Amino acid sequence: MINKKHPGDEGITKNYLGHPHPKSNQLIEAIGTIDELTAHLGLVKFVTNEPEKYYLNCIQLQLMSFMSILSGYQENRSYITTEGLEFLIEKYQKIAPIPSKFTVPGNHEIATFINIARTVCRRAERRTVSINAPKNMLQFINRLSTYLFALQNYYEHKS
Repeated sequence: MINKKHPGDEGITKNYLGHPHPKSNQLIEAIGTIDELTAHLGLVKFVTNEPEKYYLNCIQLQLMSFMSILSGYQENRSYITTEGLEFLIEKYQKIAPIPSKFTVPGNHEIATFINIARTVCRRAERRTVSINAPKNMLQFINRLSTYLFALQNYYEHKS
C-alpha cells in the first residue's frame, strides 16, 4: 500500500491559480456553499416543469461562473442576470402572491425541494457577504433566494 500524502489530507485545498487555502477559509466556505446550492438546484430540476428546468440550468451555469471567479479564474460569463431573476420573481408572484404569514415546509414535495435550495442559497449569501464578494454576485444571490421563494410559493399555490 502506498502512503502518499495529499494537501487535502492536511486540510488544505488549492484554488484555480494553485494557491493553497485552509479548507476552513471563508473563501473556500463561500465557494463550497455555492457548489452545494448548485447541486440542490440540480435536484430541483428533476422535479420541476419546463420552463423552470431551463431557468434553473441558466442559474446553475451563472453560479458556476461565480465559483470560477472566486477561485481566481477571471472569465465572467453571464447566463442569467439579476434583472432576469427579477422578471421571474414578478412572473410567479402574479400567479401566487406572497403569503401574509409563515408557512410550514413539507406540504408539497416540489416546494419542499425548492425550500431546501432556498435555505442553502441564504447561507451562500451570508458566506459571500463575509468575503466581500463582488456587488453583482451579492445582488444575484440575494435575488436568487427571493426567486426560489416565489417558485416554492408558486408550486404550493398550484397544489
